[in-house]
Amino acid sequence: MTTYMGTDLGSMVPVKCLSGLRVQPEHRASFTDGLSGRHVWVDHPDRPALRTWSATINVADPHDIGTLVELASLRVPLRMLTDDAVVGNILPPGAVSGAAGWDVGGSGGVAGAVELADGWAATSVLPSSEATTCTSPAVPVVPGRPVAGALYVRAVRDTPATVRLEWLNLDGSIQAVADTNTTATFAAPLPRVIVGATPPSNVFAARLATVNAAQFARPSITWTSQPQPWRPGMGAERVYLAPLSYDVIAAHTGQSLAGYTYTVTELS
Repeated sequence: MTTYMGTDLGSMVPVKCLSGLRVQPEHRASFTDGLSGRHVWVDHPDRPALRTWSATINVADPHDIGTLVELASLRVPLRMLTDDAVVGNILPPGAVSGAAGWDVGGSGGVAGAVELADGWAATSVLPSSEATTCTSPAVPVVPGRPVAGALYVRAVRDTPATVRLEWLNLDGSIQAVADTNTTATFAAPLPRVIVGATPPSNVFAARLATVNAAQFARPSITWTSQPQPWRPGMGAERVYLAPLSYDVIAAHTGQSLAGYTYTVTELS
């Protein structure tokens, strides 16, 4: 398995696999009850749990570990895409069920559940602004590796909704529209509109965009040639890679066989 890390959209590089996933508890606050004097914990469900990934890896060549050592030595927040994110949904968790990271033209908040064309129901619908272009957060892509995007979309009555996959320059500007698709459906259930293309050599980021969408739900972007069944956002926009720890090292001529562990912590 391969994980991608980097300092920004245009600097994602493959590193040795993540072998385990731990999800931290929800954020909690505490206070002392004035009458009983007891310490009381209060959960904050509006703050998503931060994730922690841990890995133990074996390497047969020093180059296998070199990239991880370099990334850890930077001591800066990194982007990360695990192997399940690239085939499941690269978008961060907040962007698939809410407006986190979306440019929605200043429209309202998240709406309630809506029926989807494949027999499921989305528990929330992302905000949209009719006749306005709404854009997702930018996500990293790898030149030459196919990208598929999908959205469940409700069109404005008598005006088809357009879904676009856009290639972005490193400054966030649009380099080109990679693919487009439309739907004229304006009543539930919402159809899934699919777009896809392969990034050229000078593209390092992509995003989804909608025009004339009255509502949309369950966006996804994957590093696959065909769209995958929808999954929640698996991407991580800000993580910290702690310095690696050495378990067992056995030296050999020109190479080293070693066991390493490393931990990646999501930042709020």
